Amino acid sequence: MTVEMMEIEYNRARTLLEKGEISGLEEALNIFEDLNDYKESPKLKNMVIEKLNVKKAELEEQKEEKYNRAILLMENKKSAQRLDQAAKLFNDLGDYKDSIKLREECLVYRKKVMKKDKAGIERLRLVGYLFAGIGVIVIAFIALAVIYNLFGRE
Repeated sequence: MTVEMMEIEYNRARTLLEKGEISGLEEALNIFEDLNDYKESPKLKNMVIEKLNVKKAELEEQKEEKYNRAILLMENKKSAQRLDQAAKLFNDLGDYKDSIKLREECLVYRKKVMKKDKAGIERLRLVGYLFAGIGVIVIAFIALAVIYNLFGRE
C-alpha cells in the first residue's frame, strides 16, 4: 500500500471512529490493524476496541431491558393488546435469548384470549337479548294492567 493510500485509509478510519457506530468501528478496527504502525494507528486501534466494547455493552443492556419489558407484558396473558406488544418486542429482539420462542407463545396465548373474548361477547349479547325480552314482557303486563284499569272496571 502506498503512503498516499495509507493516509486515505487512516483518515477514513479516524472518521469512522469519530462517528462511533458499531459497523463503522468494526471497519475502522480492520483498517488500523492493516495499517500496523502507521502514525497513531496502534493507539487509535486501542481506542476503537474500547469504544466497541462500550457500544456492545450498551446494546446488550438495551436488548436486556427490551426483553424484560416484553416478559412483563407477557405475564398478563389476559390482554390481547399486551400480548401483541410483547410479541412485537420479542420480534424486534430477533434471536436474542429465547425471544423467537416467546414471540410464538405470545401469539398462541393471544389466539386463546381472542377466543375467550369472542365467547364472552357472545354471552353478553345473549344476556342482553334475555333482558330485552324480559323488558318487553314487563311492558306488556304494564300495558295490560293499564288497559284493564281503564276499561275493565265498568
